[in-house]
Amino acid sequence: MNLNLVMLIGRITRDAESKVTPSGQNVVNFSIATNSVWVDKNQQKQERTEFHNLVFWGKRGEALAPYLTKGKLVFVEGELRTSSWVGQDNQKKFRTEVLVKNLQFGPRATQDDGFMSSHNEADKEQKDDQDENIPVIQVGRDDNPFEEDLEGDEIPF
Repeated sequence: MNLNLVMLIGRITRDAESKVTPSGQNVVNFSIATNSVWVDKNQQKQERTEFHNLVFWGKRGEALAPYLTKGKLVFVEGELRTSSWVGQDNQKKFRTEVLVKNLQFGPRATQDDGFMSSHNEADKEQKDDQDENIPVIQVGRDDNPFEEDLEGDEIPF
């Protein structure tokens, strides 16, 4: 049994670029950043950022491209693909990308703290209503085993 599965939660680092290949296929390219935080042996907080290149094929990618803008939080599920080519300098080049199968937008950011904040009970109730209405965008084949619906308390983040 083999498995090629990538799940990432991160912020989009640049607006998505939508193109059409010479064969007429739509392709959208964008990237996200993920952070790892840990405490080293000297009890100092350390942080490392990884950048991931993502590719979104087809009409769904084209439809979502205007919404894939810098700073938005997204949950992406896909698989790794590595391509190779010979560059102008006659050297073999490699690029590893995540081929997007599923995508979900995170909560909307505010200037205060990066997420929606509530300062009183009315705001808190409005935030709860908005959290329940965050759209889930399932992208992929109809036989995708990861397209099950989750209840709010089952979401791992």
